[in-house]
Amino acid sequence: LERQLEENPYNVRALSELARVNAIRADYTAACQNYERIVRMDEQNGKAWTALGHCYLLKGEYQKCFTAYQKALHLVHASKDA
Repeated sequence: LERQLEENPYNVRALSELARVNAIRADYTAACQNYERIVRMDEQNGKAWTALGHCYLLKGEYQKCFTAYQKALHLVHASKDA
């Protein structure tokens, strides 16, 4: 994954996988950083917003958690209206 990201730091799939691995290893700080990178590149990525909210929850950052989940819910609602 690191090599893929060295070649293309905007590889959302590789960043998502790395963030998932970070979360599995309970490195929620690194997971949050990677999910934050993803949502900066693609604000419409509902899965990343949801995962980011979950990582914030596990870190005890409840206001950030609420904001991320709110964004994810907005995206789900917007996609149903489309």
